[in-house]
Amino acid sequence: MALFSTGWGRPTGGGFFYDKASEPISSRAQDYNSPGDNSSPAGRTIPAGSGTSAYDGQIVWWSDFTPKKGKVTASFAVLFKDCLFAPSFGLLKLYADKELIVSNTAPLRQSTQKIRFHDGTQTTPDPLLLAKLGADKVSSWPGLAYAVFEDFDCTPYGNHVPLIRAVLSGVVTAQPSSDELSTITFEDWATYDPHFGEGFYRAESKASAADFAKGQIYVVVHPRLVSGTPETLGWVVVVDVASNTEISRAPLFDRTGAGWRRFEDIVALQGSDYFVVSNDDMSSVPSHTTPAKLLLVNAMSGEIVMRSAPLGINGRIVIASALIESGAATRYLVFCDCFEDTTVRSGLAIAVVDITNLSISWIVDPFDSPAGGPNARVVSLAIGPVEDGAATFYWTEQDRSDFGFGSFLPDVRKGIASATGFSEAIAYSESEGGKYPQGVAYDEADDSIVVLREDGSIRKIRDGATVYTAGPHAVTNLGLNLQLYISGWCCQYVARPGHAFALDADNRDIYAIDLADGSIAIRADLDDFEFIGWSDVFHVDGINGWIAEYGDWVSTAGQISLITSGDATPGQVDLVDIFTQLATSDGRFDAGDLVFIGFPGNECQGFNLANDTTIDDVEQSIAAAFDVKIVESDGKRKYFWPPRDGSFAVDQELAHQDFVETGTQTNIKTINAGEDEYAGVTFGYYDQDADYQKLEQPFDRPRGVFDVTRSKKRRTIPSLLSMTASQALRAATLAVFRSVLGNETYAFGLRQGMAHVEPADTVAFDFRSFRTVARIREATFKDDYTQECLAYQYLQYSEATYDGASLTPPQIAAISLHARLIWLDTPLLSRAHDLGGTGLVQYAQMTGYGTAALASALLYRSDDGAIFTLISERSDMTPVAGVITAISGTPTDPFSTDFANTIHVAIGTGEPASIQSVSAEAFYNGANLAAIGRPGAWVLIHYQDAAVSDGLAVLSTIIWGAQGSEVFIGDLAPGDLFVPLDPAKYSRFTTAAGGLGESRLYKAATALVSLGTVVTEAHVSTGAAEKPYASVNLRAAVDGSDIDLAADARSRLSPWEMFAADPDSGEAIDAFEWDIMDGDTVLRTLESTDPAVTYADADIVTDFGALPATLTFRLAKMSATVGRGHLAQATITL
Repeated sequence: MALFSTGWGRPTGGGFFYDKASEPISSRAQDYNSPGDNSSPAGRTIPAGSGTSAYDGQIVWWSDFTPKKGKVTASFAVLFKDCLFAPSFGLLKLYADKELIVSNTAPLRQSTQKIRFHDGTQTTPDPLLLAKLGADKVSSWPGLAYAVFEDFDCTPYGNHVPLIRAVLSGVVTAQPSSDELSTITFEDWATYDPHFGEGFYRAESKASAADFAKGQIYVVVHPRLVSGTPETLGWVVVVDVASNTEISRAPLFDRTGAGWRRFEDIVALQGSDYFVVSNDDMSSVPSHTTPAKLLLVNAMSGEIVMRSAPLGINGRIVIASALIESGAATRYLVFCDCFEDTTVRSGLAIAVVDITNLSISWIVDPFDSPAGGPNARVVSLAIGPVEDGAATFYWTEQDRSDFGFGSFLPDVRKGIASATGFSEAIAYSESEGGKYPQGVAYDEADDSIVVLREDGSIRKIRDGATVYTAGPHAVTNLGLNLQLYISGWCCQYVARPGHAFALDADNRDIYAIDLADGSIAIRADLDDFEFIGWSDVFHVDGINGWIAEYGDWVSTAGQISLITSGDATPGQVDLVDIFTQLATSDGRFDAGDLVFIGFPGNECQGFNLANDTTIDDVEQSIAAAFDVKIVESDGKRKYFWPPRDGSFAVDQELAHQDFVETGTQTNIKTINAGEDEYAGVTFGYYDQDADYQKLEQPFDRPRGVFDVTRSKKRRTIPSLLSMTASQALRAATLAVFRSVLGNETYAFGLRQGMAHVEPADTVAFDFRSFRTVARIREATFKDDYTQECLAYQYLQYSEATYDGASLTPPQIAAISLHARLIWLDTPLLSRAHDLGGTGLVQYAQMTGYGTAALASALLYRSDDGAIFTLISERSDMTPVAGVITAISGTPTDPFSTDFANTIHVAIGTGEPASIQSVSAEAFYNGANLAAIGRPGAWVLIHYQDAAVSDGLAVLSTIIWGAQGSEVFIGDLAPGDLFVPLDPAKYSRFTTAAGGLGESRLYKAATALVSLGTVVTEAHVSTGAAEKPYASVNLRAAVDGSDIDLAADARSRLSPWEMFAADPDSGEAIDAFEWDIMDGDTVLRTLESTDPAVTYADADIVTDFGALPATLTFRLAKMSATVGRGHLAQATITL
């Protein structure tokens, strides 16, 4: 049969056709679909694969060419693939000789020809094949995806059967989900705060928000009050999603003394420490009759740091936020809905919140400049693209007089807002009654909007034209970006491009919406979970696969219920799905035997297997493309995603005593010549953006850390994978970095009795006094139970900007990729740090968020916000930071040891166990130094004793106000920060002396987070480290008709020599200024070169008329660099 003898057949016709299949080819399923045999009915290999990819069709049955009315038609069956790794495959696109004839994704296209697609689940034969072959020969071909073309018009294709090509998408088996309540790490509420013994019933959660960028949930807790009791209390609980653990509990407070109402609807400013809430300055029972303000709240400290001006309208609900810029300032748009039944000035309000400069300004106020339709309220709001500091967004409306469903308005409105203005237009208007928009989403995949209509149908609109209308679906009350007061519940979410989430509150279901075609599928049936409390707001992370909410009736105040899935990207085929399908396809493993460590999801789209091979070869080929390590240990098959760019923790610390000799040495380092470094990579993959054509895409070496190479070698990496260009870039990046890392290898032996290491473990050890991080490549047990190991040095961080491919790697939403900057404008921490007046010393601490380790952090600085320069780096660390919850008593004399009072700290990040007691000798020699307070008012302390339990630390035996910081002791308050000062963990950098008093911009980031999404902080160089200490022992004595003033000066460079007769000044000049005071008025200033001066009789008479009974004066030691030091003041009876 020559027709099928050379692979894919291609008959031709029109009177001049070749061999005709006189006996049509057919086969029973058992003839070709037995395990290990993927031969087709035509005796050819059947492609297999998973996820989304393209497959060239193989003709396995053909009837004949038939001339009809000037056309040539033919009927044939085309086989695409074996559903070996997925139960079925859907048809996305169908091509005939490269012409798109069917598309089930936007833009939709349907063929007028008779084409029937079978997805692999079919159990009955195709009717045409049954008629042509007969029941005794025909098969349904179960487990194969194929299409039947009946009387297909071949005329447009030169009177031959065209090459048929299909883009197919495999069904993903849903990963099991479970829900758990978060762990409470702080004390029971009744114990935690004494107010619960004063008539309050109990604490209860009243609002929540999700910071998806940081992986944290904020829960605001208020006490349930006895009737008539004024409300003045509140707390912010922060839950770390990665560990499902409470990591912070801070009391709400306002340093101005202003009050607040109970918080009820809050929205996080993504990637920052802040959230916003609509509130006012009252502390009585909440009401919507008083014009409210926006409050900006620091979730980590509980401080209300800023209040907006009130709108000219009552009730307001905060509904969404969007980051619009983060250069010279980090600014967010905050969207609110206002409603006041007594006026028609309701609807959209927009504020700009600047967290760099701590300001809030309104750009849309319904009272003065209403947006949207008259007498309307916001129902649904969707954020679109943000470009050049302006956000595009869309919203739907409802008549203000109706609460709940009903009276939706016909328009979808489009707004563009920036820090300087706002404009709006009608994006879409529905003409059919009963089908008005009740929800809207934005699809960034094709810059369109998707409208959920009242009848349950979904319509996509692009450039004012309808792309598709799907449905109506049976579920008509879906809340797509629906606001809380409309339905009683709402769903706040993030999703991968092309998807959205909606809540069906009636049936207690969360649906995923595929914006490409308007299809819907249940993401979670909330009735299936034990700890769902229906607390108004559900937070859905569709990228990392979790759902969170609080519910008082099933949990303690501040707790959340967290629903998690075993797959980081449920509903999407990626590496976890592929490796699972490969490992379980032949029965060798069950899914429960597989452990996936560190996979971020969204690594690829699928894979395409077209040639005979083995499962092991396929698995190893795909693993090699991403440097995934596969290890079998502890009865499990473990897959390790390669740690990279500093976003990883060390598995084991190896001390000197852990090593044993191998040969004559304990650790042998080999440095290769560099010939194996890659100058670039050519990566082969099926490109999603080119309709899954196989491409060989070159990627050049990244600019930045590894600019110079010793080799011009390029590597070609073939793969079976279907990917986007950005996903291929990620794989190419790994290959380039891996070639660099292989240049330094370590061979060592580990003693018996220590915890063993495994291939793919990341270890750290000292090599010739340098800390080294390496990844285990080989680990072999010897007869004496020691291990011989081979490891290669691993990368701490890198930059990933490429020449030749203007692509950005997909952002991986991992908690370890985010860094928090704590500005430490403290006194000089070490004499060795002093610059002798040539510059200003500055400190900062970069910490992580939550319990996840911060393996690496980078600190950038900019003068203007246009260019940020790296000024400090810290790697492989887990710095601790916390919040002070209470200080017992009043701090005592800063120049003695306080044995009575204690400091209570809630550890928010880092390892609490690192807070430890020290010996008295170490304590009095400067151990356990920490900063408490806030920027501009840090108090340095030493503590000897620490008791740590459940994330709470109680510090005692304290020296307060070390290094001249005692001047700020009176400013300490609950909510202040606690930062241990470890020289290995804090950052030290300098500023030119001429920059005193100037503000500069700073960002703390890790390598894979775009600087454009990192919060910009503005900090002023105050010269705190150069500021002379306040003098002590101020004295005044009458000397005849004069008054002699004196004091004991102190040195910044020798802080422990505060009472020495002649301490090292530490200043370039010896100068003092003495202010003679009358209340708050400075009468005159005297100058001296010593800490003593005479207040002359003539000046006394001028100032007071006669010798006063008491004298108040201030003293400042001078600095040539920063001017006046800290002031000391005394009132002396003469």
